[in-house]
Amino acid sequence: METTKVIDIIERYAASSLTKNALNHLIFRLIQRADRSTLSDLTNTISGSLKRDFLTSLPTEISMEILEQLDHDSVNNVLAVSRSWNRLITSEFWKNLLIRDNYTTKEELDQLVQKVDSEPSIFHKLYTKRFRLHRNWLDPDFQPYKITVPGHGANVVTCLQFDDERIITGADDKMINIYDPETGKLLNILSGHEGGVWALKYIGNQIVSGSTDRTVRVWNIQLGKCTHVFKGHTSTIRCMEIVTNDEGEKFIITGSRDNTLHVWRLPDEDDLGEDYDETDAQNPYFVTVLRGHTASVRAVTGYGNTIISGSYDHTVRVWDLKTCTNKFVLRGHTDRIYSTILDVERNRCISASMDSTIRVWDLNNGACIAELTKHTSLVGLLGLSSNYLVSAAADGTLRGWNPDNYESEFVLHQDGHSAITTFYASPNLLVSGSEGQFNIYDLQNKGQLIRSNVLADSGPIWSAKFNYSKCVVAVEKNSQSFIEILDFSKRA
Repeated sequence: METTKVIDIIERYAASSLTKNALNHLIFRLIQRADRSTLSDLTNTISGSLKRDFLTSLPTEISMEILEQLDHDSVNNVLAVSRSWNRLITSEFWKNLLIRDNYTTKEELDQLVQKVDSEPSIFHKLYTKRFRLHRNWLDPDFQPYKITVPGHGANVVTCLQFDDERIITGADDKMINIYDPETGKLLNILSGHEGGVWALKYIGNQIVSGSTDRTVRVWNIQLGKCTHVFKGHTSTIRCMEIVTNDEGEKFIITGSRDNTLHVWRLPDEDDLGEDYDETDAQNPYFVTVLRGHTASVRAVTGYGNTIISGSYDHTVRVWDLKTCTNKFVLRGHTDRIYSTILDVERNRCISASMDSTIRVWDLNNGACIAELTKHTSLVGLLGLSSNYLVSAAADGTLRGWNPDNYESEFVLHQDGHSAITTFYASPNLLVSGSEGQFNIYDLQNKGQLIRSNVLADSGPIWSAKFNYSKCVVAVEKNSQSFIEILDFSKRA
């Protein structure tokens, strides 16, 4: 019988009649009988089959989908495999990871896109930096470098803002302090208000502040001087927002204990200005007074042409900045409103009240679409990230809610159930403060506690803010105010 026919018979028999184990046994018996040359040829054939690059053989979009499921360390391992795999890891890939892991903002991405042609590795470098910083936050054994600087003496710090360039605080002592976030050095003290500073925002090179002296002041940070004083309120300015309308114009919105909101145009940065009363015919900045509330305006927020205000009269009002008219009066709360926020993505606003409830309102028609009732005391603070609506109350709890259907996702308790005095949230992290307690939580794991009693030597925690590398906290110790800077880019 011819050799080829014998081989065909064995192949057909092996495929149809032998078990897997029997087939393997046959193969090994045949290999054992092969000479050196045949074994060499066989090795080359098997080696080539095993080296098949499944990743580059797939469509690029599918390869990218696979790679984007990997963590940072696994991606670095991929880069070490081959040049072909290296070519799959593009700037666009790193940009997508920055977005996936919440390591950047839309505004920052827009700026980086303009630089990517001259610096192709910019997204890779930024992702690596932010990944390492986030890992430091999550590692309870990593002790961040801490700087403690004096605040405003024995006075309560009422306002705290900061970015990579400066920390700005306002207080009952009528002053605004500016610090260097890297060193804690006091760079400047802005004086001029005749009462405590209770509202403060800044944008670019300008600070806007509101006070118990009933005035609004605009400050040039670089010059360290007040450029404008706006008068008109008849009681304490309690809240403030800076809004850019749909036409790109910037406005200051102030809410006061005189039951009104005032609207002012934000002066240009290079406008050194003068003092104006809103009744002055020549005042180029005053726009209007929004009237309707019958008690103190406690909260204001805005975006585009929409302004939301919350009042001690138990109502929320929705205003149209373009026409300066009241669109809706939102009724349902049975006690004072302490906080309001806008959910621009879903076209809703959310309010929190002394009646222990949170209400969600549809801005298309003013209807209340949800009432959240799990808190048992005053709900004074609200925050919204991409994955949670967060609320804090005097009952000592922080609660996380699904921002789409408002189902309860988690509840966090402070020791001793002391009232939450401040919190700040990003998509990844949450920090909270109360009497003598400051905690850090992981929002990617439903509020898992990472660090507790971080500032164990502090008394009341007044305010806290953080970015990717630093957390800044205003505290009281031994009846004096201090600013604590926790730097997660450096080990203590």
